[in-house]
Order: sequence, then C-alpha cells, then structure tokens
Amino acid sequence: MATQKRKSIATTKKKKSSIGYKKRKNRKKKPSLFKSILPLTVAFFLGAFSFWAFNFFFLSHPKTTKNIKEIKNNHQKEVPNPSFSYPNNIKEKKKKDHIAYPLSKPPISNNSEKKIPKVAIVIDDIGFDIEKADDLINMDLPITLAILPHLKYSSEIALRALAEGKEVLLHLPMEPKGYPDQKPGPGAIFTDMSDDEIIKIVKNDLRSVPGVKGVNNHMGSAFTENKEKMKVVLNLLKERELFFLDSKTSSKSVVYEAAKEIGIRYAKRTIFLDNKINEKAIRDQIRKVIAQAKARGKAIAIGHPHKATVQALMDMAMVFKENGLKVVPVSELLISFPSS
Repeated sequence: MATQKRKSIATTKKKKSSIGYKKRKNRKKKPSLFKSILPLTVAFFLGAFSFWAFNFFFLSHPKTTKNIKEIKNNHQKEVPNPSFSYPNNIKEKKKKDHIAYPLSKPPISNNSEKKIPKVAIVIDDIGFDIEKADDLINMDLPITLAILPHLKYSSEIALRALAEGKEVLLHLPMEPKGYPDQKPGPGAIFTDMSDDEIIKIVKNDLRSVPGVKGVNNHMGSAFTENKEKMKVVLNLLKERELFFLDSKTSSKSVVYEAAKEIGIRYAKRTIFLDNKINEKAIRDQIRKVIAQAKARGKAIAIGHPHKATVQALMDMAMVFKENGLKVVPVSELLISFPSS
C-alpha cells in the first residue's frame, strides 16, 4: 500500500515537471530593444546618405544650377504683377465657376482706358502790344499765341514765346463779309485774288512770324466759305507740314470739307471766351469750356489779349487742374485726315 502511494506521488511529480517544461517551451521570447531600433536606424542613415549624394553630385553640377535658374526666371516672367487687380466681373466668375484667368493675358482695367480731358487756349490778335504778350507768355499755362503778320512786334513776340516754350500760330488775315467796313489788316487775302497772288501773300506772312506750328484765320467769314480759295491756302500749308485751326467766324465755313479732301491736319474752335469783355462773363465761358471738355474729351477756346481775359485766365488757372483737365497746346488736339 505504501509502495503504491509512493509510485503515484512520483508519477504525479513527473507529470507536473513535463507540463512545466511544455509551458516554458511554448512561451514566446520578447525581442530586445536594440534589435527593434536597428532597422530604423539603418533606414535613416541610408536616406540621409542618399539625400546628401543627390545634392552633392546632381544639384551642385554647373549645368543643373543653370537650368534651375532659367526655370525660375521664366516662371517670374509669366507671373503677372501682384499689384494687378482683376475687374469685378472676372472675380465673380472665378468664385462661381472656379475658372482661373490666363496669366499670360491679364485683362485691361476700364480705368486705364479713360483719357484725361484736354483744353487748348488760343489767344488771337497778338502783335500790337508787347507788354500784354509778355503777360500771356509768362502765364503758368501752355497758351498758344496767334500772331498777326507785319506788325511792329510780330517777330519779337514770336521769338520770346518760342524761347519760353509756348506754341505760335500765324493769325492769317482773311476777307470778312463786312469788308470794306471791316478791314482785316496787312497781309490779308481776298476771294477775288488769283491763286498765285494768295500763295505769294501767305508765304510772305509766314516769313514775318518765325517758328509757327500752324495757321488760324483772322476774321475770314467770307473767305472760309469759299472752298476753292481755301484749298489754295491749305495746299500750301500741307507742303510746309503746318496745320489749320478754323476760328469758325462763319457757321457756313467749308474749311472742314476742304481739309478732308486735301488731307491736312485740322482743328476748329469750340468757344470764344470774350465776346463780352468783362471778367465775370469770361469766367463763365471758361466754365463752359471745362464742361465741353469733360463731355467730349477736348475743347478749344479762343480769346483775345484784353486785360479782363488775361486776368480771368490767371484767376482760373488752377480750376482746370481741380476739374481733372489738362491744358495743352492746340497742336495736341488736331484731326489728322488721310493724305490725298
């Protein structure tokens, strides 16, 4: 009995020891920290080495550096000015449809297309009084002086005006409808003259006023209605590359039609400043000139060297700028007809 008991105890111990061995055998070993970090470390160093090698052997090469610079430069050329602003309608379209406007062709803003209205001021009948002429020449406005031929100060005033950068016209005397009660003065041309006689007189008038850019008519309500005689004058001016400003002393003037047929540069008067010779009336006319220029983009005013006219222009000089207008020589407001 005792022997059997000992055998069963021994058998039980043997079973327990074999079970413990199996448990120890089946137990998984935990990997060490070193073995888990090692692959990551190797991968990191391999990546760093590859990056260094790419930079050293490829990007530092002269050809590669040059190509990269060229690409950057080309990209900068194609990108528009960052200060550029698209019109509102383009912005709305981009928000709604997500359509990008082409960078190579940015739209033109409507504001850039707006032109500044321009005014030309021409003062006729210059040549009698050098002091009045000096007041106009020294005025801080680019006034155009229309000088009568063969007067005492005609040539001297022209030279003074040119020296101060003012534009000079020949104020050509022409036959008025009131002739002979109204006399146009020395150097005048008439409708009963021959073509050769007209040409001779106009050439002589031009010599008496040096440096002229163009011609406008003094009186001439009868002459400017005669198309054939006007063509004689305009052909001569075209040969000398001069323009003609029609003072519009007649509502039936044919200067426009004659200038268009010949192909000469041309302009016409918009407003007379001093039909009434007082400062208030002249200032009112200046305001009309400003309104006309704003409405049409340009206007040409003609006045005379009266004391009231000179004073009104001096008083109103800043008003042009305040209204966003630019005063220019009359040669900047010409119509250019195609040459025939």
